[in-house]
Amino acid sequence: MSAARRVALVAALGALVAGLGCRGTSARAGWSPDAATGGTLQAAWRLRDSATVGRWSGPAEARWCEAAHRLVVLATRGDTGLGVLAVLPGALAPAEAPVADSTAPAPRSGVALRLPGVTMVAGFRAVGGQLRLTGAGATVSGEAEAGLAAPGTTDTVATLRLSFRRVPVTGGAAGCADGTGGQTVARGVP
Repeated sequence: MSAARRVALVAALGALVAGLGCRGTSARAGWSPDAATGGTLQAAWRLRDSATVGRWSGPAEARWCEAAHRLVVLATRGDTGLGVLAVLPGALAPAEAPVADSTAPAPRSGVALRLPGVTMVAGFRAVGGQLRLTGAGATVSGEAEAGLAAPGTTDTVATLRLSFRRVPVTGGAAGCADGTGGQTVARGVP
C-alpha cells in the first residue's frame, strides 16, 4: 500500500474511531479469530441477526508516539484495512483502554474497518467496549470485541472480534506521524 493510501487509512481511522469492546478471545463456539501470528492482525465479524461470518487478516505495523502516548496498530491488505487506536496515560505497557471520543482523557481507544464492496468501499467504526493490550514493548499484542456501525450512526450492523500478536513497534518521534511530536491532532486522529 502506498504512503498516500496509508495516510488516507489513518485519516479514516481518526474519522471513524468511536468504540471498541473487549471480552478476550474466548468467543462463542466456532467464532473466534484464529490465533494471530507475529506481525499480523486477524479479525472475524458476524452480521447482526445472521449466521454470516467474515474473516480477514493482514500484516500489521504499530506506531507508538511517545509525546502523545498514542499507539496506532494498522493492518492493510489490498483495499481492506483495520486500524486500532489507543491513547494511554503514560508509557506503552499492558493496559485496558475504554472506548471514548477524542475529547475524553486517556486512556481511550477506538477501531475502524475499511472493506471494499461490489460498488463502493464501506467504512465502519467500533461502538462500545474496551481494548486490552496484553503485551507491549518492542512488539505489541492485544485483543478486542466491538459492535460495528456505519459512520454517523450508532446502529450496530455486526460484531467484530480481533487479535494481534507480536506486532513490531516503531517508536519515539518516528511514531508521531503528524510531525509535531504528538502535540496536535492530524486529520482528526486523536
